[in-house]
Amino acid sequence: MRQEQGRDRAAGIGGAHVPLNLAGNQVPRTSKLAGNLGVAFDGDLSDTLGWFARADSRFESKQYVLPDNLATTAERVVVNLRAGVKTDRYRFTAFVDNLTNNQTPENVLKLTRLNDFQGNLSGYLPLPRMYGVTVAADF
Repeated sequence: MRQEQGRDRAAGIGGAHVPLNLAGNQVPRTSKLAGNLGVAFDGDLSDTLGWFARADSRFESKQYVLPDNLATTAERVVVNLRAGVKTDRYRFTAFVDNLTNNQTPENVLKLTRLNDFQGNLSGYLPLPRMYGVTVAADF
């Protein structure tokens, strides 16, 4: 790529240079806004037994797929929950990851063929909702 008179030029099919002005565009595959929020609580049920709970949330605004900023992914919100009981030695935890089963792609990119500069969009889906129980011991 070369720059000419303040405008970007990209090589097109057959080597012809096509004007491609990307000034002011957002960088592809990045969110303009992103944030995490978490809250945790714990307490005692008895002298030897305690409880705990935690909720975490992650927000990402839409992402542009390519530098031209024409195609976007939707914004994403992912919520994870944890709760359980604990003693001095053991911890029993129930969890749910991706509580709302958000299936918005985490990343989308264009795979380009070099013979004709056409291609396909390919994306990475997040893990589906998962839940379970863990047991941990200190020794």
